[in-house]
Amino acid sequence: IAALLIFIIFTGYLIIYNIFRISVANDIRHYGMLKTIGTTQKQIKKMVMIQALILSAVGIPVGLLIGWIIGGILCPVIISTLEIYNPTVSISPLIFILSALFSLITVILSCFKPAKTAARVSPVEAIRYTEQASGFGKRTGKKGVSLFGMAKARFSGNKGKSFLVTSSLALSILIFTITFIFVGSFNMEKFLSEINTDFVVAQNDY
Repeated sequence: IAALLIFIIFTGYLIIYNIFRISVANDIRHYGMLKTIGTTQKQIKKMVMIQALILSAVGIPVGLLIGWIIGGILCPVIISTLEIYNPTVSISPLIFILSALFSLITVILSCFKPAKTAARVSPVEAIRYTEQASGFGKRTGKKGVSLFGMAKARFSGNKGKSFLVTSSLALSILIFTITFIFVGSFNMEKFLSEINTDFVVAQNDY
């Protein structure tokens, strides 16, 4: 369980880090102009963190609400496959509080590096900053630029960013696959073979 939690945190970190990295890259000139009028690195870091906290204040409650609705629909279906009768979905406030803290900590950790990048950029670098893939826009072949060619050039231009985006998407799919395998791996015969008694007296949720 601890390994799975670390895996989920790492995946969430990559996804949120990519989002803020792209956001900082798009606003890099804005941060450079702020530095020309005397804004300090500490103030720019604070601006990025405040932006992240504002987005979290909106996104986390909405995500918890959607998660609770989807969980309320899916959990009884999943539990019914395990032959458990009278399944119930907990609405304990502790679950929502821990989930909100978990998400908030992930967001804060993910914003450190983008905030540092925005704070360190110089006004000259910000004015000259252009983020384009190498070879993007070049004509290859008689048919000129194709959609596949532009996608390939964009993907191969910045290998670091491409690796992070691909990794975050792949890890998200992997978490879903692990969850699906975990739910479908319950074997009733194996469970019964480990019971060394002829009779077991228990409630329905046993």
